Amino acid sequence: MRPVLPLAGLLALLLAAPAFAQPASSRLVVRETLPLPVNLRVADADGAAAIEAQRIALEAARTDAELQRRVLLHQRRIGTLTDAQYREGMSGYDRAIDGYRKLRPGQRERPGGAEAAALEKQIVDFTAASDGLGAPSVLAEVDTVRGDRGEVRLPADALKSTLDARLQQARAELPDDDRHAPARAYLDGLARRADEQLPALADARGTVALADTLEIMEEVQVAYTMSMESWPITLRVRSIPEQAIVELRALASAPLAFTTDTQREIIRGFFDYTVRKAGYKTIEGKDLNLVWAEGLFTCQLVPEDSPQDPLPCNIE
Repeated sequence: MRPVLPLAGLLALLLAAPAFAQPASSRLVVRETLPLPVNLRVADADGAAAIEAQRIALEAARTDAELQRRVLLHQRRIGTLTDAQYREGMSGYDRAIDGYRKLRPGQRERPGGAEAAALEKQIVDFTAASDGLGAPSVLAEVDTVRGDRGEVRLPADALKSTLDARLQQARAELPDDDRHAPARAYLDGLARRADEQLPALADARGTVALADTLEIMEEVQVAYTMSMESWPITLRVRSIPEQAIVELRALASAPLAFTTDTQREIIRGFFDYTVRKAGYKTIEGKDLNLVWAEGLFTCQLVPEDSPQDPLPCNIE
């Protein structure tokens, strides 16, 4: 059985309690009581703090569901989900958003009791990956905090700790061999980005806006859900004209060289590349993202006597 997620407990508390009383272990912290209710049409709220707590919790849940949806899209693209699994996952997303819309403050009539609990479950089931697709959301392990302008914020240190733990687990599941060096370099680069970005985004209280951290959370979550079998990718290399020489270089990895119009299995990662063919300008590219790619790499070569600059290659 999956552990009960903090978000589930929080939503249950907010939906069931006539007044908001914050337990010490709550994942939501309302730092001040608003002088006026956020929305006077919320009939079952008892005071401004309860309304604002509901809004923050549900906004975090909505963002959480959207983040999980984007992770499913990447999983489908890189082949870790079948079309049937993807459709099942998106059905869960639709149910989660339906729950959010019906529970959010501002409705003329809001559900209560068993109906509210069922709608809450629709949200938590999806973000907790209780259907076995993906992995429980990052936000399941990090408190949400109300910002000065009413925005959802996260403690930077707690978020960094969660992201680090997920990257360490993803790295530990990779074989310690030369072939998987591109994947390890990619995961190490993600960890460095989190180390640099989160302190830079933090305010004086050490919190970061949820909206500013979605990109790094998304990348970490995709890497965290990747199995051993999903790191290899069959790269189909095509050039116009044919038979150019391609060299791929990843950090801490030996260069890979082969001719175009072939297929080559490599390990996902970020690569610099060089494409050469006699009579044509050499193409030099950096940071080719083969982590989220489907695997078609196309290069349009420019003749040496052309005034046009070399064109970057395209990855799909």
